[in-house]
Amino acid sequence: MAIRSTHKGDRAQLGPRVDRVVYDAVAAHSGQYGDGIPMSQWVADLLSAIVGHPELMRELDGEDVAQIFTRALDNPDLLRGRG
Repeated sequence: MAIRSTHKGDRAQLGPRVDRVVYDAVAAHSGQYGDGIPMSQWVADLLSAIVGHPELMRELDGEDVAQIFTRALDNPDLLRGRG
């Protein structure tokens, strides 16, 4: 087992089960930044921004997050009712 060289602080693990389409999109989007961000860090950074703690983002910056959210909010299907 590899020994980590850096401590990322007090962290907890989420294990959401997502649809394969969502998984594939996260994999594609997380790979677009630099040499690629691990998917879990990409999601963690977005969640940090959503809950109001941008200081906890490690890989994405505010501009990246703003662009991601803008693309999502520009999607007319987002406003569609469920069912």
